[in-house]
Amino acid sequence: MVRCYSRGMSPSPDPTPSPLVVQLVTDNQTPWWWTGALTGFFVLLAAFVAFMSLRASDKRKLSREDRRQWDSLIKDGFVTASTLIDELVALHTLKGKLHMPDASPDEAERAQEIVASLYATANEFDLIANEATGMAMFEVAIAAKAVEFNLSHGIHTSHGHLELVTSSQNLIAEVKKNLRITK
Repeated sequence: MVRCYSRGMSPSPDPTPSPLVVQLVTDNQTPWWWTGALTGFFVLLAAFVAFMSLRASDKRKLSREDRRQWDSLIKDGFVTASTLIDELVALHTLKGKLHMPDASPDEAERAQEIVASLYATANEFDLIANEATGMAMFEVAIAAKAVEFNLSHGIHTSHGHLELVTSSQNLIAEVKKNLRITK
C-alpha cells in the first residue's frame, strides 16, 4: 500500500507487506528434505544410465568376441575339410591315371577315414555355421562318399570327382559368405 502526503511529498512505500504477499511466499517454501531427495533422485538416475550404457557396451563386446570365436572354428574346420578333400581328390586322380582296378586296403581305409572326418566337420558346421554353409558341407561329404565308394570298388568316372570339386567350390563360396569375406 502506498501512502500519499498532501504537502507535495513523494509517496513512499509502506514497510509492511500485504497479507496476501506474505501468504504466497510462505506457502511456496519447499520442505527441508526436498533438496536432498531431488539430488538423490538425479544421482540414482545417472547411475542407472551409466549402468545401462556399460551393460550395452559389454553385450556388444561379448557378441563380437563370440562371433570371432565361431568364425575361427568355421575357418579351422574349412581348412581341415579342404585338406581332406584335396587328399581324396589326389587319391582318386592317381588311381584313375594308373588304371588300377581298385584301391588297396590301406587306401580304402584312408578314404573311409577322410569321409568320416568330412561328415564330422559337416555336423560341426551344422551347429556353428549358418544353414547354407552347413548344407554345403554336407554336400561335400556326400560327394566324398561317392568318390570313396567309386575308389574302393574300382570305378573310375569323372562324375564323382567333378561333383566333389563342384560341391567344394560351393562350400568355399558359402564359407566366405558366413565369414563376411567379400572377395
